[in-house]
Amino acid sequence: MDKLHLAIDINMHAIIAAGLGLSNVIDGAVLPNLLKQTNQKSNEI
Repeated sequence: MDKLHLAIDINMHAIIAAGLGLSNVIDGAVLPNLLKQTNQKSNEI
C-alpha cells in the first residue's frame, strides 16, 4: 500500500507539492522532496 504526502498552501487552499511513498516509509523521509518542489514553485513566480 502507498501513502500520498501533500504540502498545502494554507492561504490559497491549494496543493503545492505531492509525493508518493510506500506505507513503511517514515513521513519525514518524504519531506526533503516536498520542500524541493515548493522551492521550485516559489522561484517560478
